[in-house]
Parts: sequence; C-alpha cells; structure tokens
Amino acid sequence: MNYLKAIGVPFEMICSNYTVLFKSEFLERKFVHSMQGNRAFACFAKLKSDLDKKQKPDIDMNDISYFVHDFKLNEYVGNVVNIDLKSAYATVLYRDGYISKGTFEYICKGTKQERLTSVGMLASKKQHFTFDKGSITGVKEIISPYSNYFFYCVKRTAEIMADLKEIAGNSYLFTWVDGIYIRPSTNTVEQMQKYIIQLNYNYSTEQLRNFEVKIKPKFVTVSFEKYSKGKWIEKPFNLPHANTEFKRLIVDAILSRKLKVNK
Repeated sequence: MNYLKAIGVPFEMICSNYTVLFKSEFLERKFVHSMQGNRAFACFAKLKSDLDKKQKPDIDMNDISYFVHDFKLNEYVGNVVNIDLKSAYATVLYRDGYISKGTFEYICKGTKQERLTSVGMLASKKQHFTFDKGSITGVKEIISPYSNYFFYCVKRTAEIMADLKEIAGNSYLFTWVDGIYIRPSTNTVEQMQKYIIQLNYNYSTEQLRNFEVKIKPKFVTVSFEKYSKGKWIEKPFNLPHANTEFKRLIVDAILSRKLKVNK
C-alpha cells in the first residue's frame, strides 16, 4: 500500500475477513491474514447452492440479540450448569428448511472451526477503498447477499434461548449466543433438555464450578472453571453491560451492527 501510494497511481484495496487484495493497472497482489481449510469453503459452497433456491428471510436488526443478562452486583455463585446447543446455526438452517439434509450432514462431519467459518461466511463483508495520487478517493462496504440467512440463525437461536430462560425461571443466570447458564437444579435441567429434544436439536450439558460475577465500569467479568482433559481450567470472559449496545464479532466479529440487548 505504501509503495502504490508513493508512486501516486490509482489503485484499489479490498479487505475481507481473510484477505487483502491490491489492484492497479500493472499489479494485483492478494495477502492472506487468516488461513482457512478447503473444506470450510466447500461447506460454504454447499450452503450457497441450497440457499440460492430459497426465498431470503426478512430480518429486522432490532430483533437481533446475542446475549442476555441482568447482573448488577458482584456475586459468587459456585456450581453452575451450562447447556449448549450444538451446531446451532447449521441446525436452524436445516430444521427450518433452508438447507438439505445432505448439506447439513456434510457440515456437521467437519470440525467446529469449519462449521463456524462456513456459516460465518454468510455474513461476510468487504471494505473497498480506492486511492489516487496517494490519497483515499472512495470507501464502500460490500455486504454478502446471504447475510440475512446468518441473522435469521441468530434470531431463531435467540428465540430458543428465550424459551429455555423461561423454563429455567429463578435458576437462570445468563445467555451467551447458543449457550445458557443456570444454577444447579436437576428438575430444571431435565425440563430444558426435554424442550431441546422436542425441537430435535443436539445439545451438551456441562457442570462448571467457582462461577463468579464482578461488575466493572465498562463490562461485567464472568469467570468459572471448566473440566477439560483431566483438569479444571479457568474460563474468564467479559460481557457488555445489559444497558449498553455492543458490536459483535461470531467468529468473531463478523459484522458491525447495532444489536438489541434484552433483559
């Protein structure tokens, strides 16, 4: 970029989630900053092939939420149960008739990273910059035509999480994307599992310990210990305050959109 700016020729710079492309009359170079396996792109190709045959869903971005919590005070909870939907977004697309059984099974046979990447590609975006005489002359954002399918998955998953929250009642702690955290209650866990099974979704249930909430000025810190590979591992992460808007990221920030946070 510095070379092309220095010589003053017109050129384009196109930045995606995984690459940066430079184009001019005499040069075209692509740089990869996040390598993805061929299978992830094969999964995405199958998704596109199925979705091209379907009517695109209408999505109101004000209906999109990735997390729900109402933590206001520091609290040590101790033992906690986490229930996660497995392959949530791919399952939404399959159960709601957007992709075929063959495509769904192909995606699910891959690794978790391949699933996240291929579905995340539905909401990919590119920043297109044009330069001339060393200065920027134009900027535009190119959003994937498949974005609404991705946000449909977000919306539908949030609806399922809301139903599980209602079942959890007073045991409920918080929701993060496709996972819900509750205080231990055998009866509540069984009811929640029964509801998920009725929807024909797969899920996992984990026992966590030393769950603690700390309220900070700009975010809420949640920490807990998760048993993995024969030992307990601490898993801290931060939640935006429930009265603020936050801009995501899936895998990690896929698009910058204003999101509604429900209490």
